[in-house]
Amino acid sequence: MRGGYAPYVTSYVLTLQSKEEVVVAPYRSPDRYPRYTEFVNQLDRVFYVFEDQDPFLAGFQGALDRQGVSYEKIGKEPFTVFVIDRTRGSEKEWL
Repeated sequence: MRGGYAPYVTSYVLTLQSKEEVVVAPYRSPDRYPRYTEFVNQLDRVFYVFEDQDPFLAGFQGALDRQGVSYEKIGKEPFTVFVIDRTRGSEKEWL
C-alpha cells in the first residue's frame, strides 16, 4: 500500500513516521503539501483512516455501499480504516 487519506494531523504523522514510504494526504482539511494529495489521487489502491468518533465515518461507509464500491474495513481502536481498490470502483467521483 503506497498511500491513502487521513485526518490532518494523522496524515502528516503517518507520512513522517514511514519516511514517505507511505504517503498519507489529509482529507476534509487544509492541504499543506499538495504533492502528497496529487500522488495519492493517482493510486489504484488507497486507504482512508477515520477516528472512531468521526461523525463522517458512517456516512462514508454508507456512500461506499450505495455506490457499489468494493472495500475492506479494518478496525483498530481508535481508528477505522477502509481499503479501496479503485480498479473495481472509485470513490473519487462523489467524495
